[in-house]
Amino acid sequence: MDAIRADNTRFNIHKKAVEYHRNGDYDSPEKTHRDTLLIYPNKPGMILRLLSTLVLKENTDETIELMERGLPISINEKQKSTMRATFVLYT
Repeated sequence: MDAIRADNTRFNIHKKAVEYHRNGDYDSPEKTHRDTLLIYPNKPGMILRLLSTLVLKENTDETIELMERGLPISINEKQKSTMRATFVLYT
């Protein structure tokens, strides 16, 4: 049950951040993702979401750092390619 609850929590955080993005607000999802990484520091999906937000804010230095942190711990090839593509598209 704890794993299901954690998955639901992360999904709800993601939904909230997507809504901010749709409204053109990039500061709120950045804060949301940073707060989430305090709870789930080694979840590649959480790192990817912050990375995506920072790319939109043109924060390339931290984006590179997050990509270097997220790629080695991700076991999901689709997630890895998304991280790379997100970075390449926006830098």
